[in-house]
Amino acid sequence: MAEQQSRWGILGTAQISNKIAVAVSKSNNSKIVAVASRTQEKAEKFAQQYNIPTSYGGYDKLLEDKDVDVVYIPLPTKMKTEWAIKAAKAKKSVVIEKPLPTYEEAQEIDKACTENGVWWMSGSHFPHNPIVAKMEAALPTIGTVNHINVNIHTICAEGNIRLNADLEPAGCLGDLGWYGIKAILVMYGWQLPSKVSATATWSVPNDTNSVPTFVSSLMQFKDSTATMVCSFTTMRCQEVDVQGTKGRLTWNDFVKGQPKDAPEEASLKPSFRLHSSAYSSTEQEITIDLPQDVLMVQAMGAIKDTAGGRKWAEQGIKAQQVQDAILRAAKSGVWENV
Repeated sequence: MAEQQSRWGILGTAQISNKIAVAVSKSNNSKIVAVASRTQEKAEKFAQQYNIPTSYGGYDKLLEDKDVDVVYIPLPTKMKTEWAIKAAKAKKSVVIEKPLPTYEEAQEIDKACTENGVWWMSGSHFPHNPIVAKMEAALPTIGTVNHINVNIHTICAEGNIRLNADLEPAGCLGDLGWYGIKAILVMYGWQLPSKVSATATWSVPNDTNSVPTFVSSLMQFKDSTATMVCSFTTMRCQEVDVQGTKGRLTWNDFVKGQPKDAPEEASLKPSFRLHSSAYSSTEQEITIDLPQDVLMVQAMGAIKDTAGGRKWAEQGIKAQQVQDAILRAAKSGVWENV
């Protein structure tokens, strides 16, 4: 007997919803059964594009749909907690597009999901890529890891929602730095730094209530450090550099899983470089069957109980905890405890 598919509803038709619609359509254990938008017209247009059977002009209506098991939330960050909790109370599991609003609100979402017997994860794709496990297995070959550096940047044009302090208050730190933080935590086995420092520039110069458009952060772990620089002011860059006493691992294009504008086939051959000296390195490549965004969808569909979903929920909470500390440090100009 075929395993029942996980039935998804999409809560909003933002641009990123297109990507998740394609990813779900390629998965082997999930399908989209409904989409909701602020207007019926937008919902119907999206539904027609992706052959979704049901469309709703209003988010509450989707949550009332008994055929929906999982709700994907790509809404502006300020709106995510409200709708994630509503979805949990409607007995729907939740995939929340990163970042989360705050560490405290992440805990509220987690509590609501736990109390209602559902599960949740943040919508980060790369932790689901098997190349991560290969990198973790290679870590002993580079000796003791003393430092990790992440650079992640993109140009963000004026008028973009990511520059709206009311809707996306963490700016480049939430949009890009979230990935960098997760990459660092993955390579350090999900241990948290004890404290962080940071400096930033803001969308309104010297106004820390506006959006950070550049953030440089230093994280102090027990016996090691990490730096993460993210911005909306520099050309696209997604680089991880794991530095050990006997070598290094470097991982490019880690967020997307492939270079910009590369064909999808490139995402099925993820790789990193293993540096055994300053002058010698080898490419470590694997072949996977599905892109990492589809693997994220399948990971959600494979969860059968709240215990099975704890790993992904806890990772989201930890990433948000570090992000909040970095934002506080950027505003205060002093070291902040995590």
